[in-house]
Amino acid sequence: MRESAIGPDLSHRRNLIEVMIESEAMQAAIAAEADRLSIPAVEAESRARKFAWEIASDFSYPVIRALELVLGRLWKRLYEAWKFFTPTRS
Repeated sequence: MRESAIGPDLSHRRNLIEVMIESEAMQAAIAAEADRLSIPAVEAESRARKFAWEIASDFSYPVIRALELVLGRLWKRLYEAWKFFTPTRS
């Protein structure tokens, strides 16, 4: 219902973290950490989520595209200027 009301979740970071936390390997690691620290599994999972949010990249496609355009022009101008001042070999 949520998806039909507001559309699909396009947050790649959130989706990545959810898939990672729900994986068998991560669930096993969370259980082991809960046992090691003698804390409830829910608290260990919360800690894992917090660490994942710190680690997972957060980017915006429009920003990346804008930087690609700006930096592409900059590198081209710098390269052209460098070619102009570099002596050619004969």
